[in-house]
Amino acid sequence: MVDRYEAQVASLQRICAEFERFEQLKRDLPQGQWAFKEAGRWTFERGIQLIDTHLSLRQEIEWLLDTNRIPLAANRCRTLIEAILKKRCEKLGVRLEFRIGRSSDQREGAELIDGLVQYLKTNQSLRSPEQKTLFNGVKSDQLLTNIGSHHRRLEATTLSRGDIEVTLQDLDEFEALFVCAKCGKEANKDYTPRSAKLKQCECGTLRI
Repeated sequence: MVDRYEAQVASLQRICAEFERFEQLKRDLPQGQWAFKEAGRWTFERGIQLIDTHLSLRQEIEWLLDTNRIPLAANRCRTLIEAILKKRCEKLGVRLEFRIGRSSDQREGAELIDGLVQYLKTNQSLRSPEQKTLFNGVKSDQLLTNIGSHHRRLEATTLSRGDIEVTLQDLDEFEALFVCAKCGKEANKDYTPRSAKLKQCECGTLRI
């Protein structure tokens, strides 16, 4: 019995590791060059049927909303929030509490946005009232505080379709803060001289 349980745990761990690597690939590789397929029904004549599926996590959330699968949409929206915050921290070189191995990739949204806010306070960046409001809105979002939307424990949620749609709109505005209106590139440590404190976009107009 113990051996069977350990085998099941090991199998689940391998699946989770593969999923995390796939999610990282989706973030790292060019979005326009992906083609996603879902495994459908199997028949003796044709084998497994491959069905076109969603090209991005955002599109998946919108599809879940359209099919009225609100708890799963909330679950995926929280995953999207955490992915966006992690991306921002990585691009800006935000220093977070040291973690070993995979636990470094499993930080929660509240921890990520706290690190991002501290970075911006230190550098006195994005300090307008409107920008502060956006940060506070993301930090207090129900999707980060409601256990029902936690992507590691999917349960029922009290969030409505409207709540999730508002969150998606806020995320669009939040993302726009980090993109230069002139060159269309994000503020990124890769565009920035090592001696510079603020991270800049490709053309150097936006500095954060």
